[in-house]
Amino acid sequence: IRLREFCARLTRTRVRAGEDVVQVAIYARISRDSSGISENIDIQISLCKEYAEDKGWKVVGIFQDNDISASKYSTKRRPGYNTLITALKNDGIEAVLVVEMSRLYRRIEELLDLIRLAETTSLNHIVVIEEGSGYDLSTGIGINDAVSSVNNAVYESRKMSDRLKRKFRARAKGGLAHGGSRPYGYETGGMIIREDEAQVIRRVTARVIRGTSIAT
Repeated sequence: IRLREFCARLTRTRVRAGEDVVQVAIYARISRDSSGISENIDIQISLCKEYAEDKGWKVVGIFQDNDISASKYSTKRRPGYNTLITALKNDGIEAVLVVEMSRLYRRIEELLDLIRLAETTSLNHIVVIEEGSGYDLSTGIGINDAVSSVNNAVYESRKMSDRLKRKFRARAKGGLAHGGSRPYGYETGGMIIREDEAQVIRRVTARVIRGTSIAT
């Protein structure tokens, strides 16, 4: 369902029931941020807050994970996401608001957990701003569309992983480094030995083998 129609229907349902405004939680995430302070996180939160204010919804919680991937290939825990799940169980939140579905999920099994939560809590909607869509987890079509969206994110994540593997294999065959900072002892961009630094490595290695401290 298109986002404008979806949000209008959600709000009308609440008004007819004579209840308070819709209570939403915001979730924001970025996969990589070498500085540790991401403007992207702030932008995501700002967009979601503006959207909620425009719809007259009440933001009751903001949750975020910085420099953490939601991909199946990531081994990092998502503390912000885990806190969100706890809030969904206890705080009467009816919708999760995100900029993109991939900010929330790239794992089908996690989405299934949220669908099960929708059966026992106040949660029943995921609102995705930039995709222009909303998912009503109380309906079959809403669940189907949400699963399809995450499947697409899984597919894109796998394509990216495959591209990187091909790139690294090609660079290795060509005698090149994978990338990143120049490894000490080698020239930039390849595996050609830099002799002045190699001599330092050899001296330090010899000291370690003799049991001598490298600090002396």
